[in-house]
Amino acid sequence: MVGLGRKEGKMASLYAKHNKIYLSIYHNGQRVSKATGLEDNAKNRKLVKNDLLPNMLFNIQTGQIDISPRESRTVEYYAELFLSSKKLLVKESTYVRYESIIRNQILPTFGKREIASLKISEIKKWFNYLIKERSNTTAIYISNTFSAICKEAFYDEEIEKNPFDRIRRPKKTQGGAKPFDVETMKLLISS
Repeated sequence: MVGLGRKEGKMASLYAKHNKIYLSIYHNGQRVSKATGLEDNAKNRKLVKNDLLPNMLFNIQTGQIDISPRESRTVEYYAELFLSSKKLLVKESTYVRYESIIRNQILPTFGKREIASLKISEIKKWFNYLIKERSNTTAIYISNTFSAICKEAFYDEEIEKNPFDRIRRPKKTQGGAKPFDVETMKLLISS
């Protein structure tokens, strides 16, 4: 971590996470982390330290950028965002299915939760319940829908990783043909 800023206390610092450079800025007594999107190397660290960070600090101090922490967003917020984007892109029947899955399967359990507070272990537990109660195909479809909602939060930088990337899903089971028993075959032939 490289400290930068005022002599009376650090106002900002930069650090690396997953080979990317992040800024840690102290504003109104609170720490706010922001991703730069730049790969962590000497050239980019120098660029951030000498150019990007001073400009950002100036813009924060002059009120041109507001980095005040905002209220965390819920699963329901991102579910609505997902649905509004899908409404324009998919057939109505597909949209109705997405909406039904979200309203009946996802929101009752996770709707009011902050999306950043979701733990992989609780999602695995929920998914295992789905597998026991429904067919593999239905459970996979429900989890894929929830994963797409989490992807919206990931793109919005509300979460660092999509928790569904760490969950193994079962393979879809093919409904195999069941041969008729002898009695049924005789009945069909005689008809």
